[in-house]
Amino acid sequence: MNQRMLQYVIYFIAGGTLAALVAYFAGRGNPFLTALVGSIPLMFLLNINLVYRATGISSSLAYSKGVLLILPAFVIFVIVTMWLLPRLGMPKALLPGMAVYPVLALISQAKKRRLPKRMDNNDNAKNKQEKEGITDERQTEAGPEEVNTSN
Repeated sequence: MNQRMLQYVIYFIAGGTLAALVAYFAGRGNPFLTALVGSIPLMFLLNINLVYRATGISSSLAYSKGVLLILPAFVIFVIVTMWLLPRLGMPKALLPGMAVYPVLALISQAKKRRLPKRMDNNDNAKNKQEKEGITDERQTEAGPEEVNTSN
């Protein structure tokens, strides 16, 4: 079995273990532990690790930002489900939430695309250095004492 396939097997086992623990604690009548185990960001940790190993830091950061962007849609999904559960029962209470979740996620994605891209501090420093005519090669040749890179 190759390394990548082994990772998928581990992710499958971890996800199944998490689902089994949630069912176990729910069956014991402990809503706090059920919610705690169910909300452990295990899947996020596994997924970001997979993304990082496959594509590196920049994709991992993009994945993390995407998760945060979709978080409000998930919260609304949970609220809709909570509100409908006593009224419709399970599984009918899940259906409207499942319909609302992707719509809200797509709206969030569309809003993100319309926002201007902000530059982070590294980009600002790099642009400042380029404006001043300072490149990495020049810094190496001149040495740190000859090139002023202070803000």
